[in-house]
Amino acid sequence: MASEVDWVDYFVFGIVLSISVGIGIFYGCFGSKQKTTKEYLLANRQMSSIPVALSMICSAVSAITLLANPVEVYKYGLQYLMVILSFVPFNLALLYLYIPVYFNLNVNSAYEFIEMRFSHGVRVFVSALAVLHVIISMAIAIYAPALAINYVTDVSVELTCFIIYFVCIFYSAIGGLKAVLWTDVFQAGVMLLSLSVIVGKGVGDVGGMSIVWERAKEGDRLGVLNFDPDPRTRHTIWTCIFAGYFFWLPSYAATQLQVQRFLSMPNMSRVKRYDRTTLYGNFVQNSAFFVFRRALAINFFGLIVIVGLCFFTGLVIFAKFHDCDPLNKTGADPHVENSDQLLPLFVSETSDGIPGLLGLFIAGLTCASMSSLSSGLTALASITTYDYVNKLFPNLSDLKLSLISKVNTFVLGMVSFGFVFVIKNMGDILPVTSSFLGVILGPTLGIFSLGMFFPWANAEGATAGLVSTFAIMITFVLGTNLNSIKDQLPVQTFPLDVSGCPGSNDTMSIFSSNNGHTEWKDKEYSGLVKMLSLSYMWYSGLGCCLAVFLGLIMSLIYNQVTKRERKLINPLCISPPILNLLKKFCPDHIKNWVDISAKPTITISITNEDETVEYNKSF
Repeated sequence: MASEVDWVDYFVFGIVLSISVGIGIFYGCFGSKQKTTKEYLLANRQMSSIPVALSMICSAVSAITLLANPVEVYKYGLQYLMVILSFVPFNLALLYLYIPVYFNLNVNSAYEFIEMRFSHGVRVFVSALAVLHVIISMAIAIYAPALAINYVTDVSVELTCFIIYFVCIFYSAIGGLKAVLWTDVFQAGVMLLSLSVIVGKGVGDVGGMSIVWERAKEGDRLGVLNFDPDPRTRHTIWTCIFAGYFFWLPSYAATQLQVQRFLSMPNMSRVKRYDRTTLYGNFVQNSAFFVFRRALAINFFGLIVIVGLCFFTGLVIFAKFHDCDPLNKTGADPHVENSDQLLPLFVSETSDGIPGLLGLFIAGLTCASMSSLSSGLTALASITTYDYVNKLFPNLSDLKLSLISKVNTFVLGMVSFGFVFVIKNMGDILPVTSSFLGVILGPTLGIFSLGMFFPWANAEGATAGLVSTFAIMITFVLGTNLNSIKDQLPVQTFPLDVSGCPGSNDTMSIFSSNNGHTEWKDKEYSGLVKMLSLSYMWYSGLGCCLAVFLGLIMSLIYNQVTKRERKLINPLCISPPILNLLKKFCPDHIKNWVDISAKPTITISITNEDETVEYNKSF
C-alpha cells in the first residue's frame, strides 16, 4: 500500500466525529431540548432552505454514491454524466406535482397521505415496506464504505460500523431532526472538501488536466451522446434522462427521509399576511412555496456539483491506472478484490507523503455514511411514531410521544446494526440486496403517483396493483441475478489495459480500437436473457409504471364488479395541476370522484418571536 495511516489521519477523523457529536449535544441539551414531538421529528417546521437543501443532498448522496459513481465512469465511460439532465424534470415534478400535496394536507408523515387517499390498511402496508427498506439500506450504506475504510486502514469492518452507528444513534437520538439537518450541513462540507482535495492532488500526479482528457479520449471514455434506443445498453442518453428521472425521484417524492425534510420548513412561512395565496387549483403561490423553491434550487445545483465531481473522479482514476487496471488480478500490481476498493486504492496512492490527506478521505467517506444513517434513523423514528404508536395510543401526551420517538431511534438503530452482520455473511448477495432495495422504491413511487394523479383509483385496486408489482419485480430481479451469476448476461465493460503492469508485455494489452464494449450486440441471446438484460437504471421506472398501470386496472375492475357507492375524495389529495386539468377538460366526470364543491382547508402556522399559533384557513 502506497500510504499508511498515521496519527494525523486519525486526528482529522476524530475531529469530524467530535463536531458531529457536539452538534447533537447542543440541540439535545440546550434551548428547548427537543421536548415536543413536532420539534424532535419536524424541527418545529421552522427550518430555513439552506440547511434543508444541504441535508437533502446528503441524504441522496451516500457513501455508496462516492464509491460507485467513479467506478461507473472508469468501467463504462462518461455517458452516465447525462443523468444530470434528469435533475431538471425530477425537480420540477417535485415542485409542482408532489410536494404541494404534502404541504396542503399538512401531514406529519408521508404515509399519512396514503391513509387520507386510500385507507389505513394501505398505509400500514406501505409504511412497513418503508421501515424494512430503510433498515436494510442503512446497513448497506454503512457496510460498503466500512469495507473501503478497512482497505486503507486495516481497521476491522465491525469496529468501523460500530463507531459510525454509535455516533449517529447518539446525536440523532438526543438532537432530533434539527441536529441531523445541521450535522448534514457540516458533513456536506467535509465530503466536498475531501473529494475536491483528493481529485486535485490526483490531477497533479498524472500530469495535469490535459493528460487526464488525453488518456480518457484514448480509452474511449469521453463519449456522452449515445442515442442507442436499446434499453439493454447500460447508459444511453435516453436511459440517463428518462430512467434517471425515475431513478432519482422516488427517494425525494415517496420516502419519509426526504419528505420529512420538506415538512421541516414552514408550511405557510413565518409571516402574518397571506395575500400572495391564490385559490386552490392554481399552483401554490405562498411564502412557503418560495422557501421550498429556493431549497430545491440549492439541491439541484448541489447535486450537479457533487455528482459531477464523482464522475470527474472516475476520469482521474482512469488516467492514473490507464495502462495497469487494478481490477485485473492477474496482471495488476497492486490490485483490488472488488470495484468498491478502486477509489480507496487511488486515494492511498495519491495521498502518499501528505499527512492528513488519507484521514480527510476517511472523514469524507464517514460523513457520507453518517448522513445516510442519521437520515434513516430520523425517518424510522417518524414512521414508527406517527404511523404506529400514535395510531395505537392516540391519548399519549406529547411529552411521552417525544420520549418514545427517542427510544425508537435507539432501538431501530441497533436493529439496523444487527443487519450489518447478516449482510457480511451474504458474500456476493450484496448486489442482489441492493437491487431489491431499488425495486421497493419504484412501486412505492407508483402508489403515491396513483393516488395523486388518478382520482378514480381506489384502495382495493391500489393494494392489488402494489402486491402484483412486487411479485413481478422480485421475480425479474431474481432472474437477472441468477443469470448474472451464470455469466449469461451481456458484458458491457469498456476496454481496460494491463500492458503497463510490472512483468507484462504488449500482448497483455486488452485495449481495443474497434469499440470492444459493443461486441455484446453481435452475440445471440435467448428471449428471456434479452428481457433480463434490461439496464439496472430502468428498474425503478418499470416498478413505478407497473404499480400505476396495474393499480388502475384493478381499480376499474373493482368499481365495475362491486358497483359500490363512491366516497368523494378530498381535493387536497390530488396534485393541484392535475386537478386543474381534470376540472377544465372533464368537469362533469370529475364530480363523480372528487368533492370539488367543498372548500379545502389547510393549517397555517404563524410564528411571532417565541410563540407559534396554528389555525385553519379555507379557500
